[in-house]
Amino acid sequence: MDLGKRILELRTEKNMSQGDLADALGVSRQSVSKWETDSSVPELEKLLRMSDLFHVTLDVLVHGPESGMLSGKTNESTEIRQTGLPAGRIVGFVLLGIGLLLLIMMFIVTDPLSALIVSSPFLTTAVICIFVRRHTALWCGWTIFGILYAYFRYATGIRFWWIFNKWMYRQELTMHALIAWVMTITLAMLVIATFRALKKSDKPLDS
Repeated sequence: MDLGKRILELRTEKNMSQGDLADALGVSRQSVSKWETDSSVPELEKLLRMSDLFHVTLDVLVHGPESGMLSGKTNESTEIRQTGLPAGRIVGFVLLGIGLLLLIMMFIVTDPLSALIVSSPFLTTAVICIFVRRHTALWCGWTIFGILYAYFRYATGIRFWWIFNKWMYRQELTMHALIAWVMTITLAMLVIATFRALKKSDKPLDS
């Protein structure tokens, strides 16, 4: 069976439309259509994401189910892959455990507000990893930036635009200037990453 037919078959088994698969992979519907008609071949990154999405090994996705019968070891790994959780959700549950542990420990040692502040980055990114399937890392980045910026904004008063103020660069404000620059650089990186992700998703063709 050709790769395109395998993608079509696995997509149909998951009751997904071409648009659903395109959204999950961050490509256009036309790209999925071209893959399924063997007009183009998906990139390795897209193949890996499809193997996670369809819960099959990359070998089975590329070469077909018969490749899983080549050895007992292959069969075993295929079964584990099919019954296991996606990597993103595993990371999410790990972060959730860390966040809850920090929340309980900080609640005992300090106060509820401090416990919530310390544990909130882990808890929020855990929820994103568990439930968000597209641009997960980008969502986590924006969430962590928002939490940390809110903390510095209301706890220390530092704003990222302070880098444009001359008084910021006095010797006694060196740490404030450093934090403001880190905020600005991080924000710029997130904006660039978001723009590139959106631009990539809007591509009419993606092989």
